[in-house]
Amino acid sequence: PTVVFEIGGVPMGCYYMYADESGTMPIDDGDAPFVGAIVGARQPIRVGCDLRWNQQRLIDHLRAAQAAPWLCHVTPRQGYGDLVRSKYSKMNTMARARRLVTGRHEYLPDGGFSASNIIWGHCLTQTIGPLLLREIFTAPLDAVEIVFDEKTLALGERSLFVDKCREFPQRLLHILRRGRALAPDKVDRAIAHLRLPPEAVHVRWSDDPTVTGAEHGLRLAHWLEKHHFRFLQKSKRPSIHDLLAAGGWTERVTDVTRFVTMPPPAESIETWKRDTGLPVPEA
Repeated sequence: PTVVFEIGGVPMGCYYMYADESGTMPIDDGDAPFVGAIVGARQPIRVGCDLRWNQQRLIDHLRAAQAAPWLCHVTPRQGYGDLVRSKYSKMNTMARARRLVTGRHEYLPDGGFSASNIIWGHCLTQTIGPLLLREIFTAPLDAVEIVFDEKTLALGERSLFVDKCREFPQRLLHILRRGRALAPDKVDRAIAHLRLPPEAVHVRWSDDPTVTGAEHGLRLAHWLEKHHFRFLQKSKRPSIHDLLAAGGWTERVTDVTRFVTMPPPAESIETWKRDTGLPVPEA
C-alpha cells in the first residue's frame, strides 16, 4: 500500500488533504452543531506551531503553507431529529433486506449503520469535493492523499466512506461537463488537469501506522474547526470567516444539514427495488 506523508520526494500532481471535526454528530433537534474542516495543499504541511486560540496566527500559517481551507457544519433545526431517525431507520431496513434477499451487502456492519457515523461521512465529503474542484482549475491532479483525524468506524462504514471518496473523480468530471457551456476553454483546461483515477484517491486515518508527518496539517484543520464551532455557539465572537475572506478564501463554509436529512436518492431506491423485488419500507 501507498505510504503517505513519508519524508522524501513529493509526487508531482499530488494534492494533500487533512481533516478534523468538532462536536458529537447531532441526532436530535436540540443537539449542538457538528463542524468539519479540511485543509488542502500541493505539498505535505511540514511546519506547525502552537496555534491555540489565535485566529490570525492560524491564517498566517495557512498562507505560509499555501494551503486552502474549507469548513462545513450540521446545525439541527425543528424537525431535524424526526427526519434523521426516519431516514437512517429506512436505510438500515433496506440494507438488511438487500443482504437477506441477495445474500450480500459489502458495507453493512453486523449492528447496522450508525446514524452518527453516516452523518460524519456526509459532512466531511462535502468539504473534499469543493476543494478538489477549485484545485483542478489551477494545476494537474494525478493523486490525492487524504488523512482524517482518528475516527472509530465499523469496518463496513469505513469501506463505504473510502469508496465514496474514490467516486470524486467521476463526480467532478460530471460537474465540469455539465457546466462546460459557461466557460468552454476554462472547463476544457480543468478536464485536462483531472488525471485522477479512483485508485489514486488514498484515504487514511491518523491512527494508521502507514501515516507519518500528518500532525501539522491535522493541527491546522483542528484549530480551523474549533474557531468555527465556537462561532456557531456564540455568534458574537470574532468570526474566523471574516479573516478567511480577507485572506482571499471566500465562500469557504458549507451548511450540509440538508444533505444529512434529505431522503435517499431516487436512483438508489430504484436500484434497491430492482435488486430485491420488495416495496420501499415505511420509515
